Amino acid sequence: MPGAFGAEPTQSQSPETTQEQISAQKSGQEYNDTDSRGDSRPGGSRKDAAKKRIENSHGHAPGGEDKRGYGHTILKLVGVSTSSSEERRLMRLNTELRKIEKKNDDLHTKNEQLSGRIQELEQLADNRMTIINRQKQEIKVRDDRLAQFADEQQGLEDQIRTAQLAMSKRSARPKVDLVDDERTIKGNFMNLHDEVRKWSKAWGSADFSIVDNLSGEDKGKFLEQLGKVVALEGGQVPHSLRASDMTTRSSVLCVSAMLGRYLCAHVFEDPFRPIRPLVARTITMLPAADQDETIQQESSKQKSLVMYEDDTLSKVYHKLSCLNQARAQVWRSDILSILDPKPSDGAPEEVYRAQEDAENRRRQTAAELTADFLDSRVAVLLPPVEPEDVAKRHEQLQSIFQTALDISGRLWKQLTIVKCSYLEDLNHESFTYESDYMDAHAFHKLGLDDESENRLDHHKIRIVCFPTIKGYGSSTGENYHQDRVWGKAIVWLDE
Repeated sequence: MPGAFGAEPTQSQSPETTQEQISAQKSGQEYNDTDSRGDSRPGGSRKDAAKKRIENSHGHAPGGEDKRGYGHTILKLVGVSTSSSEERRLMRLNTELRKIEKKNDDLHTKNEQLSGRIQELEQLADNRMTIINRQKQEIKVRDDRLAQFADEQQGLEDQIRTAQLAMSKRSARPKVDLVDDERTIKGNFMNLHDEVRKWSKAWGSADFSIVDNLSGEDKGKFLEQLGKVVALEGGQVPHSLRASDMTTRSSVLCVSAMLGRYLCAHVFEDPFRPIRPLVARTITMLPAADQDETIQQESSKQKSLVMYEDDTLSKVYHKLSCLNQARAQVWRSDILSILDPKPSDGAPEEVYRAQEDAENRRRQTAAELTADFLDSRVAVLLPPVEPEDVAKRHEQLQSIFQTALDISGRLWKQLTIVKCSYLEDLNHESFTYESDYMDAHAFHKLGLDDESENRLDHHKIRIVCFPTIKGYGSSTGENYHQDRVWGKAIVWLDE
């Protein structure tokens, strides 16, 4: 019978049904088992209720489709006799599967986010690399421009130094010291050669056969000096100079050649020769104790001897020329200009005295060079003269050296360089009538007509009667690699 508070369970309700109701309540679903009279739910059964509970536990509506693909599988595993423990286990698995799927979705979302971020970073890296490459290119262009600017700056600095040097040279010396024009210089050398030719013809016309009368040692020394101006044959005098019609002419040619070489070597190529007396010292020559009285009296007449120090200035000049050609010429020019000035109006007395001292040194040097040349082996080709003619020959020769010293001093006070070409230099060149460096001797009579001009082209150069004289550099201290001929060589050729 029903109690006061409700009906008691009927026989149709079993413990399994009560447990199913409890499970349905835990899963949040309303369960209607019986009506107030304890009747069973119309149309219901335990099998249908279990299917419904499982479908509801997975979020499926009755008759709905399993979108995740595992609800149908669980239903297949569940029968009417499914126990509550299996249902709980399946529910836990279902819950874990949902969590795993959620994590998988989260990971997929994060992976897509990270992929997008990686693409952004790669794009950013590409952009930055492009910027870096562009900046590197700009840096290279700037470095090239800086190098170009540095070269231009160096060039401008060189031009400034050259201009400063030129200005200092112009301001340091009066205009009268400027170098002679080319025509004047060439005219001076032509006149000098003419003086040499005249002196050689007047005082050197000995019989050339006198060479054969020399003793062995004297002949060897003479041929050694002669070989500097004459192309010998096997160390002996060429047959062309021994011809009968060349007896006197050969002597004149050789004397002219030896004097011309001596002038070039000791005057034109030695700019400091005139100032050597400034470093001269005198030593006393005492007669030996074992000499007899006659020899001692003769020796006492020459008891003093002027000795020159070594050519220190020349050595310094050549050393400076190797280090800095242009600056060395300035140093040399300044020294010679100071010691041999050209006084202007109102100049101090010391300047005039310095000029007078320089002229005296040149006269002294000319006298010394004259004596040295006459005492050389050329004396073999100088015939004996009357006593009254000895002084005349000496005076004429000293005048030639004086003229050469004046020309040389004027040139070497400038920034130009004087060089000469001798037999050993010209032997490597072939003679032609149109040569810029040499002319045939007047004895050959070339150029008298058009047919005779080239008749001696490529003939052997036998004698260099006067060397080639060339100038290097300009009055402003430039172009030392370029030469210009101031005096052509005069050569005698084998016909």
